[in-house]
Amino acid sequence: MAINYHTQQNIQEKLTPYVKNQLVHTTRLLQKNQVDLVTELKNYYESNPFIEISENQQVQSTFTHEASDYSIADTLADPNALSLDEYLIQQVSEMSLSAHEKRQIAYLIGQLDQDGYYRKDDHATCQLFAWSQAELESYLSILQSLEPKGIAARNLQECLALQVKALPDGQLVETLINDHLEDLAQGNFEKIAQQESMPLDQVKASLIQIQSLEPRPARNFSHDIPAYTLPDIIVKAKNGEVSFQVSKDYLPQISFKQDYYQAMQSQSADEETLAYLKEKKREFDWLVFSLKKRDQLLLKISQYLVQYQATYLNQQENQLRPLSQKELAQALNYDESTISRAIMDKYLQYNQRILSFHDLLAKKVSVNGQALTRQQAEKFIRQIIDQEYPHHPLSDQAISDHLALHNYYLARRTVAKYRQAMGIPGARRRKREKFAQKNKDKP
Repeated sequence: MAINYHTQQNIQEKLTPYVKNQLVHTTRLLQKNQVDLVTELKNYYESNPFIEISENQQVQSTFTHEASDYSIADTLADPNALSLDEYLIQQVSEMSLSAHEKRQIAYLIGQLDQDGYYRKDDHATCQLFAWSQAELESYLSILQSLEPKGIAARNLQECLALQVKALPDGQLVETLINDHLEDLAQGNFEKIAQQESMPLDQVKASLIQIQSLEPRPARNFSHDIPAYTLPDIIVKAKNGEVSFQVSKDYLPQISFKQDYYQAMQSQSADEETLAYLKEKKREFDWLVFSLKKRDQLLLKISQYLVQYQATYLNQQENQLRPLSQKELAQALNYDESTISRAIMDKYLQYNQRILSFHDLLAKKVSVNGQALTRQQAEKFIRQIIDQEYPHHPLSDQAISDHLALHNYYLARRTVAKYRQAMGIPGARRRKREKFAQKNKDKP
């Protein structure tokens, strides 16, 4: 059954509930890295008596890490390291909801992006899960009530507004977020005070509260490259020849117990048992199909990224070529959400180097689609720092988020690099220097 990820949305109305459910599982498998995939395959093994699983004993030894004392067992199973999905599902499981509602919310959790936002098209989501708009809003409302605060917001404003609801002056701060976020980012405090008929100090105090909020609720669940990382794709480049291979060294091998299945078929006469057997066989077939599609998509993405960033990977240049996730999706003719799930927490080994797929993406610094020069970017950074509240200087990430409000996209590391090049100290040092200057100016 040749169904590509990027054609799924176009055929939802023609699919049976069973196939829709299987496509959900296909999507969930796509976003699993090798470590999570091991757990997922073992879950299939435990729920399907006809699936045979055998451990793969091969060891990949072509790459090294500084902390080589990490064992594979430690890497594949850390009970204390919950993913965002696991953390949210754990909370849902403890709520007074029906099994059906919990299952639907679990599906919705799988639609969140790596920052914890729900940025999908409502109509597409309703089609995918056969929901009404009212059902989607209900499930989304429940999801937004969970920790971390701000989760499942549709945009930055909603994310911040969800977080301030529990604050003492939450209603006032929420009004500023919803009506004056752009002016706050630009430091137009007097304008806001005049429009809202409130003291200027109260506006600045509200800004401090807003700056303490988390614009990316899933930040604490996104991991840097751990000391021992299992790459999903192995790339070997030598003398102009480049080869790509899906890494399966640590994945268990799966097979179907055909003899056992046929024996059960021949001994079973009732329709219920035969239907159960058929369902388990189809489940295995879908699993194999989904894993194959996952491998094919990861290979396509890897091949494009390696070719596009070849000069960087071969150390001929020290800067990546600009390439956003959206542009990658367009180049490969896939939906951006599919690409987002495919590269989430995935790693690529290029000769002896381990890189996250995200490491090979670089957002353009742009204004309304027009590229900025470095000098212009540094000018905007300096303006933001000049307008910051002295008692609460902005971190590099906060500066990056402020720039994003105006469609200027700079990664935190790039902001730090440009700031340092201009001789501007970090937030903590700026705070100390301003306090020292204030005390020096006292009579």
